[in-house]
Amino acid sequence: MRVLFLESHPMWIYGLPNGFRDAGHEVKVSGSLGEIDLCELIVEFSPDLIITMGWGPENSSKEKQKLIFESTTKFNIPHVYWATEDPTSTEIFTIPYIERTKPDFVFTICRDRIDYYKKRGIPADYLDFGYHPVVHHPVKADSNYYAPLAIVANGYPKKLSYFPNHFRHQSLKTLITPLIKNNIQIDFYGAHWDEMRTILGIDIPKEWIRGYLDYSSANKVYSSSDIILGLQNLPGQLTQRTYEIMGSGGMLLTNDIPIINRLFKVGRDLITSSSPEETIELVKYYLRYPGKRNVIKENALEVVKEYSYQKRAEYMIDILIEHGIFNGRRRSYDMKEEPRKTYKQGEFEIYIVRNGDTLFSIANEFKVVVNEVKQLNGLTSDMIDAGLPLKISKVDTDKELKSSADYNYYTISYGETLGQISKRFGISIEKIKIDNKLKSGFIYAGQLLKIDKQFSEDLNLPSVLISKGFEGKKVIALTYDAGDGADKTEEILNVLKKYDIQTTMFLTGAWVDKYPELAKRIISDGHEIANHSYSHPDLTKLSAEDIIEELNKTTSCFEKVLGTKGSALFRPPFGTWNKTVLNAVGEVGIPYTIHWSIDTIDWKEPPPEAIVTRIMDRVKERDIVLFHLNGKPTAVATDMVITELKRNGYQIVKVSEMLK
Repeated sequence: MRVLFLESHPMWIYGLPNGFRDAGHEVKVSGSLGEIDLCELIVEFSPDLIITMGWGPENSSKEKQKLIFESTTKFNIPHVYWATEDPTSTEIFTIPYIERTKPDFVFTICRDRIDYYKKRGIPADYLDFGYHPVVHHPVKADSNYYAPLAIVANGYPKKLSYFPNHFRHQSLKTLITPLIKNNIQIDFYGAHWDEMRTILGIDIPKEWIRGYLDYSSANKVYSSSDIILGLQNLPGQLTQRTYEIMGSGGMLLTNDIPIINRLFKVGRDLITSSSPEETIELVKYYLRYPGKRNVIKENALEVVKEYSYQKRAEYMIDILIEHGIFNGRRRSYDMKEEPRKTYKQGEFEIYIVRNGDTLFSIANEFKVVVNEVKQLNGLTSDMIDAGLPLKISKVDTDKELKSSADYNYYTISYGETLGQISKRFGISIEKIKIDNKLKSGFIYAGQLLKIDKQFSEDLNLPSVLISKGFEGKKVIALTYDAGDGADKTEEILNVLKKYDIQTTMFLTGAWVDKYPELAKRIISDGHEIANHSYSHPDLTKLSAEDIIEELNKTTSCFEKVLGTKGSALFRPPFGTWNKTVLNAVGEVGIPYTIHWSIDTIDWKEPPPEAIVTRIMDRVKERDIVLFHLNGKPTAVATDMVITELKRNGYQIVKVSEMLK
């Protein structure tokens, strides 16, 4: 098969195209579309398939998008698009691109986007990033590229300012900021790192910034440096550099996110951090032990072979054959450019700029004057970037706003889209966006949405996942899970009694059956108890019926041993949850599933002082802190942190008191 890639960017021309070559296909990469005659190239090469990918120089302008559509249509060649910018830029780039180029099939790096596209009639499937050994392979260590710590990435200060809730902010604060603050040098390769103060909260020393690095030379840094820092953009998907670093012989330190733990073994193939303190600890430890670093590098080289671009290419062809793309089954959807929509934020009506927009076209649609829009946004030219939250006009702030009492809450589960939620409640996507001040259609698992009660009052709602309280200023909840032993429980209870503190304790039914006197003391000391399942299984691996049985068995145990059902709260074992879990918990009448905003990781048995520092460095009002009733350092840490919290003006309350 002859495959034509319309691409020129180094990040894309080496990976997937080489994967297709390895899979036995004849491949041509177009280079700059502005410097060639595309029709002439198609006639000469006679491709069986045209692939475009990513948000890059060869597909970002309306003119090139028009050329791609006209060429693939004229020659009747299947056109496949790989949406590597999903999900952050789906609405500001991918959808406009699909509207204008009308690909026959879309692959996306975001599983959650598959249904999003299919609901619009667009055939779609999942395709993750990978690596290719032509450019991503180990090389001999070069002292010119050596550093104890290095990162190869761009800073993206402007884009991150447009998306203040983007996960990359958290990734930076976990992996980069603490090292800079502790003066642990990192060699920064890439653009715009000198503009990152507003994002990082601290300047990067100029001598640490190495500047631009040719894409094909990145493996020199990966192979030569001791530890490579790898940022992530979302908890549920990996960046391409993850695979590239591992395939190039680098030892990767990245964020502790679910997909990493699903694909790799932490400590064997790579290392992960979940906090700034853990980053410092891991860096200091592994810099001392080159032998351990080398073992991890060797393991990474072996395991990453499973994720080569050859396998990605073979998978793509299988999916396209299955879909009938090469047997005449082509696009049947009809997408027209959607009208622009705004949302209210504070005193302004806001529009998120999409690919292809101009100030003139935006002003024309909203019936406003270009110069007034420029003045409102402090713009000195007519240039605007896709993704920019553009103020269109001021709104009447005197209108009565709905209070939180007018809403129910709904937790987004893995794979859900705004379209699905809109259909479930019979409420428009736009109203959901306005009520929740969403700038785009990007949502993530665990996010809390407000749903107007007039659309949700009579429905059986799932339990709502909570990681912070709703009510109260300068309040915080210390929570304790019991599911294992009880050697340290009395010490912890004694500390709480000493300060006359009542907390929320999540108990398994098996623990109550095993330690009934301790459970009774918890009640008599004034703590509230809540359901933590009976046998502490991973509920995401159980059916709804089995989950309900676990919950009901615990409630029966509470009533039999303690004479109470406990508070109508639930905490899932291991903190794992999914849609089935929340639906089952809601079905038994428990409105809130309680997660946490601060994990003490006391089960790892750090020094009590480290636990206190971990809490106090993060604490904000209405936080929910996770302890364990059998943690060895927990009693001492509890004693110390109560003193610190009180000194800082915090009141310690039960979880239920923050949910009223």
